[in-house]
Amino acid sequence: MIKITRAASEFINKSSKQQSAVESDTSEGLRIAVYPDKANSCFSYGFGFDKKRSEDDMFKVASIKLIIAKEQAELLQDTTIDYVQMDNGQMNLIVLNPNDPSYVPPRKNKHEKN
Repeated sequence: MIKITRAASEFINKSSKQQSAVESDTSEGLRIAVYPDKANSCFSYGFGFDKKRSEDDMFKVASIKLIIAKEQAELLQDTTIDYVQMDNGQMNLIVLNPNDPSYVPPRKNKHEKN
């Protein structure tokens, strides 16, 4: 199961509406792709609005329709998608995937409760 934070959901919904206003051929959902990089022991990710194909799974999470290639579903199990401010001040979608060989769990803010 993939989780999407509120911040990521709001960003994705806003982006979807902007894309729909530009393109007459609306997409069915947000495609998430994972690209294992065995040489560097890490995963890369891709996002884009797309239509479901026969080799895809589609499901709804936090009001977002997600499209994932069936052969990639296991690699994305227990993943969280968030929208956060980076060190450079820019906002980005990030993928927190415990299946990624380079995954490091986020540090808890000292003000957060366990």
